[in-house]
Amino acid sequence: METRTILATALLTAVSLVRAEAIEVDFSRDIRPILADACFPCHGPDATARQADLRLDLERQAKASRDGGLVIAPGKPHASLLIERILSDDEDQQMPPLDSGRSLTTRQKETLVAWISAGAHWQTHWSFVPPLRVELPIVNDTDWIRQPLDRHVLARIERESLRPAAAATRETLIRRLTLDFTGLPPTAGEVDRFVHDRHPAAYQRLLDRLLASPRYGEAMTHHWLDAARYADTDGYQNDGPRSMWRWRDWVIDAYNDGKPFDQFSIEQLAGDLLPNATSEQRLATGFNRNHRYNSEAGLVLNEFLLENAVDRIDTSATVWMGLTLGCARCHDHKYDPFSQREYYRLISYFDNIPESGRAVKFGNSEPWLITPTREQQQTWDQLTSDLNIARAALAELELQVDEAIAGLESNKTTPVLLADTARHFRERSDESTVESGKPIWGESNGRPTLQLDGQTILKLPGTDGLKCEKRFSVSFWMKPSEVTDGVVMSQQSKNTRRPGIAVKLSRGKLQFFLITRWVSGVAAVETVTSIPTNRWSHIVLINDGSQSARGMNIFIDGKPQPVRILYNTNSNTGGAGKGDPLRLGGGVVGKTYHGELADVRVYNRSLFPDEVTSLSEWQTIPAILSMAGDRRSTLQTNVLRRWFLEHRARSTLKQAATRLTKARRKLRAFVDSLPTTMIMTERAESKTTHVHLRGRYDQLGDVVTSGTPMALGNVAAGNRLDFARWLFSESHPLTARVAVNRYWQRLFGTGLVKTAEDFGVQGEAPSHPGLLDFLAVEFRESSWDVKRMQRLIASSATYRQSSAADENKRRIDPENRLLSRGSRKRLPAHVLRDQALALSGLLVERTGGSSVSPYQPANLWREMSNMTYRQSKGQDLYRRSLYTIWKRTVVPPSMALLDAADRESCSVRPKTTNTPLQALTLLNEVTFVEAARNLGTRVLRSGQSPDIETFRRIVGRPPTAKERLIVERAWRVYSKHFASDPAAATRLLAVGESPAPADLAPTSLAAATALANMLLNLDETISKP
Repeated sequence: METRTILATALLTAVSLVRAEAIEVDFSRDIRPILADACFPCHGPDATARQADLRLDLERQAKASRDGGLVIAPGKPHASLLIERILSDDEDQQMPPLDSGRSLTTRQKETLVAWISAGAHWQTHWSFVPPLRVELPIVNDTDWIRQPLDRHVLARIERESLRPAAAATRETLIRRLTLDFTGLPPTAGEVDRFVHDRHPAAYQRLLDRLLASPRYGEAMTHHWLDAARYADTDGYQNDGPRSMWRWRDWVIDAYNDGKPFDQFSIEQLAGDLLPNATSEQRLATGFNRNHRYNSEAGLVLNEFLLENAVDRIDTSATVWMGLTLGCARCHDHKYDPFSQREYYRLISYFDNIPESGRAVKFGNSEPWLITPTREQQQTWDQLTSDLNIARAALAELELQVDEAIAGLESNKTTPVLLADTARHFRERSDESTVESGKPIWGESNGRPTLQLDGQTILKLPGTDGLKCEKRFSVSFWMKPSEVTDGVVMSQQSKNTRRPGIAVKLSRGKLQFFLITRWVSGVAAVETVTSIPTNRWSHIVLINDGSQSARGMNIFIDGKPQPVRILYNTNSNTGGAGKGDPLRLGGGVVGKTYHGELADVRVYNRSLFPDEVTSLSEWQTIPAILSMAGDRRSTLQTNVLRRWFLEHRARSTLKQAATRLTKARRKLRAFVDSLPTTMIMTERAESKTTHVHLRGRYDQLGDVVTSGTPMALGNVAAGNRLDFARWLFSESHPLTARVAVNRYWQRLFGTGLVKTAEDFGVQGEAPSHPGLLDFLAVEFRESSWDVKRMQRLIASSATYRQSSAADENKRRIDPENRLLSRGSRKRLPAHVLRDQALALSGLLVERTGGSSVSPYQPANLWREMSNMTYRQSKGQDLYRRSLYTIWKRTVVPPSMALLDAADRESCSVRPKTTNTPLQALTLLNEVTFVEAARNLGTRVLRSGQSPDIETFRRIVGRPPTAKERLIVERAWRVYSKHFASDPAAATRLLAVGESPAPADLAPTSLAAATALANMLLNLDETISKP
């Protein structure tokens, strides 16, 4: 021990020429980052990677005695094993080991020595401690303060011996505010009015107007879509279409309506679990169905069920907690205090929805909800009212119907058929052929029957309507023998995929199959109860066209049956081929049916419940007519009325019946046309969640129940709603901080915590810790009022600074982390496009609606996907970029070039690059050139000087004297060029689908277009001032 102490003392003497003890050390700022980077990979939270059973992320263990000494001996660096090992020259003793790829600088070693010398004071990681309101800092320049938050900023600026920048000009402020809160530039008129408004509250009135604008919700939503990984396609190799735009519109409305952030969040995470959840609250849960979804035929269902759940918790953790929890999927987190077991306890909250694991290739995958717009809901209500009126009108005529029936004779009559019968097989037909065996024809109670002996298959011409994506119904009577297995009927292609429909008995249970590709594309259900043998049962099978086993229903004797889902992986569309026959008694595989069949019908629609009931009456129409009226059952009376209205009624009665039929058909067709949204909902029976060893779907570990990490305040069990509410509990350390940090990021370009996606140990510390906590507490105590928080920030002197900076500030604070000036950043991709459209007058400011397809290079999708891009026409070409169709594997090209998120996964921190392609896009992409032409048209028609007016409208201020000379010269050059080359003018004016005006000279308009195009590319134009 004495030798070790002497050695450590010698090393400490040699570590630096200056005294390490003189270094001022803060654990969170200085020590934890060193330990996290150099030590935690082997001595941190991850038990599987831990060496020597030593943890340096926990104070108690780090300061424990071992090997005859203390790893960290407070106040005694010479007695600390940690210091001995980091200063050792012995390669076998040195830490970090040479082969680890990590090392410590001399300065870092000095810092660790200084920390231990000062007593090795420990702190919990700053973001895991709930935020508290702190005293406002004392500052010198109190006149500069506009909001309490300014004190935190100014204190830091003054500490660095700097001064804040001057206030921005009014032209700059209105452009900055309008871009930030609407995503659009101010009009020239709006600029003039604000510049000349000398009212003391002019700035606040402008801010309030922008926050009340419907454009505000759109501007806020775009960033939320990036976080929510919203897209109009599924991703992966097929990347087929989906419909989630109604969720996107919900977000827009929520922001515009000022929905509090806690309510906004809880509804998206668990709106379906709220008491008496509304359709809008259930729609909100589409947030966690925005993830990618694989429809590959050969995938393993359990693998992608796990991938879906992983995406949900990883995204939720990033969005609401700023954590990289995904690192704990395969092992304990290497840096943050989250175990793998805790990760799967969180997975359990999101692993209990009734999904199949394979996506529908073209459409929404279940569970989904019909989500009409407000206007569509009004139409729905009206059509429902029309149906009720039609039903009541016919009911009033019931006595007339019964009187007419009483006068009919009991003779041979047409049976009840119902409209839209695609196929009706009752008796021997020239259309039928025998595939095998020998059918026996018979009769039972006046009905023709077909007897099948277990060897016989009869073929009939098939119908093209039996597709999984279409509505259809099949009705028949069956009388099975004692044999309880066999294919009752089918219409399938004879190949290994076996697409089509099959109805079979298995162990006495009736099974209904819809197959697009065996076995990867199958929907099948089975009755819970057995079909009686040696007696007639009426069967109706109904498919609702949803491509889901949950949309397949079996009725026995007019009553819906409880069923078990056997398969639910029908991701494709289609079914049997046109030439495939309808087989009675057998199929392309399986045993043949032994028993009798009668009255087989196929309908190209889903039957209504009352129609199903009518078909289940065993007695024929002549038999019912022969009965005395008081001897008929209620069902028989209703069947007789339906038959009469279908075949014998005249004039008023027929019209009333037809009106009812049309009303309910119209209502169903309308409902089928409505948009749907994928949503979250819970399974009827809770799913068991396991730890997945190494994160693999097929390596199951311990069973876990839902719960939250101990480091953040554990909440045992519960469901998603409990999880969502836990996020907004007063003791939760992260939610408020993460939210206000992203609001700050939106307005300043960089968050107070630069790593908006990581508030953990590996993330950057906040530049202004006190300010972050001040805002977090304000946000929470204001009842999570988003607009109030943004109004607070935008009203500050900090926000209103000019972005100009001298060389000294650029040297001391190149990234403006001190906030000693306004933040000047290039505008995001969507704002650049929307700005051009707005300035040109082309922008269509209609809120909401399905996604649109603006200009993009021809055949791009054809080269990269199996979908065809159909360019929009008319106004849809000029809608805001928020509404542009987003295909994950082929992101809108101009957006991609300008750094838009790809939406493959959650993105909460925008990226910014500078490439030549970006300049070429802004100069040459169709939208920007067409916008320049339309802006030129507006300027020429204004009667103002084209050069000066174009500059004023685009930049938002008059040009300086020097700038005036430049734009005047540019106007002369462009005018001269196109005057000498009219053909070039014609070609330029032909860009885009909006027509060039006939009342303006082409050469003048081309010159105005070129000038506008140039000015739209100014650095000042494409940047937020």
